[in-house]
Amino acid sequence: MNEHQHGLASFADKGLIVQPDGRGGFKANVTPIGYHSTEFSVGYGGSGPAELALATLATYLPAPTPEELASRLALRGGDFEQAAADLSLWVDVLGPQRIRVNRLAVALHQDFKWEFITPMPQSGGHVSLEEIERWLEANKAKIYRSVR
Repeated sequence: MNEHQHGLASFADKGLIVQPDGRGGFKANVTPIGYHSTEFSVGYGGSGPAELALATLATYLPAPTPEELASRLALRGGDFEQAAADLSLWVDVLGPQRIRVNRLAVALHQDFKWEFITPMPQSGGHVSLEEIERWLEANKAKIYRSVR
């Protein structure tokens, strides 16, 4: 993602920023995955908001590389070869572009959609990095279940 995608502040600096694009859709400072839709939307529970939620969590929780996975498991006494070979434990490959997405982002994005994207007004909105962090902290039980 460009540092200032669509003329918006970077996600790393400000969290999620969503604005109307002037053509009836929405622009955001995250990149679509193309799993639910190729366009973002807000204010209801459909595919556009689900795509925005998935893209937001995929940006916040990047997919680990095979080397990172192997390193993590090796530090926990796991097997390097097994970790590199079994990406399905940690990563889903989604959309027509076959984008690697952190499995945790996939598992949690629908709940995130209902919490932040569905209630967002048609004028757009902002979800700070702190809000995302607090939400993840509050959803630890779901996170634990999704990685078992």
